[in-house]
Amino acid sequence: MSEQYQRSASAAHDEGGGITRRELLLDTLVGVALLGPLVAVVASVVRYLVPPAATITSATERLQVATTSDLSDGQSKDFIYNQGAHVLIRLGDQYRAFDKKCTHLGCLVEWKPKDRVFWCPCHNGVFDATGAVISGAPPRPLPKLTVEVAEGKVYVRG
Repeated sequence: MSEQYQRSASAAHDEGGGITRRELLLDTLVGVALLGPLVAVVASVVRYLVPPAATITSATERLQVATTSDLSDGQSKDFIYNQGAHVLIRLGDQYRAFDKKCTHLGCLVEWKPKDRVFWCPCHNGVFDATGAVISGAPPRPLPKLTVEVAEGKVYVRG
């Protein structure tokens, strides 16, 4: 009986009688298998073209991040504040703090003390020591935190 079914299905297809169930199932499975990667590619392109908004939750309380003797000129210290990764840098007698999330796609930037720049490894974005964009894909400067120095202690606040 299965041989008869195969002959009749084959004859129906050869005569232009339409698509078989097996072919329909195979076409559907191939279509579904190709849909996943296509959605991933489209989502990546949209995420690249529309970077997320930079947000820092304002905080009323300050956080002690370091003491004035912890960092020498050009050095940095990473810290967590308001559930986000941040960095404190010392330039001469000034201290600056920034959100470490790149304003392009949210990768974490690295402080390069030799060049005195922040570098994003994801798309080669570069920010200067004030957080301003020098080159690459980032559309906005790095968000800053307020830094206060009192009695030899370095504090930040959102």
